[in-house]
Amino acid sequence: MPLARYGVLRGTLTGHHRDNPDSQGAWYHVNLDVQATGRNVHVAVDVDNKSSTVGVQWKTLTVKAADLGPAATTPEGFTDL
Repeated sequence: MPLARYGVLRGTLTGHHRDNPDSQGAWYHVNLDVQATGRNVHVAVDVDNKSSTVGVQWKTLTVKAADLGPAATTPEGFTDL
């Protein structure tokens, strides 16, 4: 299924949490709270299903703006690509 909108959200990460487990086989999401253009934006990211043995791993990277290509020059907020 094609995405209706595709773009870049640029802002400041203010929090994150994982969905609560349930018994209905739901996929887990990491929920990101991003402050952008004076408002809070909620972003849900599919990461894994609850029966996976892989789990979710985090890694923090430091990247240079040049490594982000055109995303590095977008203004704060959502920019369609």
